[in-house]
Amino acid sequence: MSEKVTERRRHHRFAMSYPITVFTRGGEPLSTSRTLDLSRGGALLALPVEAIKKLGSFVNVTISLPEESYHANEALAFTCQARIVRRHDLTDGSQEAVALEFARPVQLAN
Repeated sequence: MSEKVTERRRHHRFAMSYPITVFTRGGEPLSTSRTLDLSRGGALLALPVEAIKKLGSFVNVTISLPEESYHANEALAFTCQARIVRRHDLTDGSQEAVALEFARPVQLAN
């Protein structure tokens, strides 16, 4: 008998690739990358294995959105606190996919 998998996501994900910088809570840069997907509630990104903190750790992130992504006159960068909720190896073993949950949902569109 197969088990029913419950969808836990509260926000729709979009396959969006935007620059993202991950910082310690104290503001020290850990790594830069690009989002693999993005939602109001979090992001998935690829990070070098050595940059990854343990599950449940809090980090600060800055995501840069180009002006054409939301029809504005200039690029926008937003910073928020996030928690590492999931991670798994990517194909080459030097990077991991890291799922972040934002402390508060962000507004992605006007």
